[in-house]
Amino acid sequence: MSRGGPVPVPRGDRAQRISIPRYSRFVLLVGEDQSLFRVVNTFVHIGNALTTVCIRPHESGSCYSSKISAVHRPGANKGRYVFQMDPHVASSSLHGGVQLGRFFLLVPPDLVDESTNELTIKIHIEKIKCAVHH
Repeated sequence: MSRGGPVPVPRGDRAQRISIPRYSRFVLLVGEDQSLFRVVNTFVHIGNALTTVCIRPHESGSCYSSKISAVHRPGANKGRYVFQMDPHVASSSLHGGVQLGRFFLLVPPDLVDESTNELTIKIHIEKIKCAVHH
């Protein structure tokens, strides 16, 4: 993971693998269309809660879905993982703070790599057709 700036989100059906410091509050991702996403990391006593928010000047524009999975740490039970899909990523202008989406992934502490104090996730963000609201 690049620590100096946003991490690029690959195009197509590939997921991006990134490591997040356990106590880091967020990671920025940039899409191929220059959309900016914030993976919000909230540390709680039962693990890390992760959610994805699209950052833009106003609420309208393109719509996205995201899939996040936590990857087992080295030496752990390789069958252990957690997965979350957000069918509609929330948008935020950051005015008044980030409004979190309805979906989040709770990563249990045993999936954190104790040698680096990081959790590794795979994330896939894709553009979807926006729902029409009446």
